[in-house]
Amino acid sequence: MKKTSFDITRLSDNVVVSVDDLSGMQDIVNRPVPLFFQTGYLTIKDYDKEFGEYTLGFPNEEVKKGFLKLYLHCKQTD
Repeated sequence: MKKTSFDITRLSDNVVVSVDDLSGMQDIVNRPVPLFFQTGYLTIKDYDKEFGEYTLGFPNEEVKKGFLKLYLHCKQTD
C-alpha cells in the first residue's frame, strides 16, 4: 500500500472491474483492487452481465473505516 499509485479515493464509492481484473494479481502496486477483493476488504455489490463487470465496495462501514485507517497509517510511515 505504501508503493501504490492507485487513487484510493476511488474506493470511497464503488469501483467497477472486469472479470479479468479480478483474476489478475500480477501488478498489485498499480492495480491493488484484486488484492483488496481477495483479502475481503471489498465485496461484490453488483454484476453487469452484459458487460461482464463487477461493482465492488466495502461490505460495511466498519471495514471501510478500518481499511482507511490502515491505509493512512501506511502512508504516514512512508
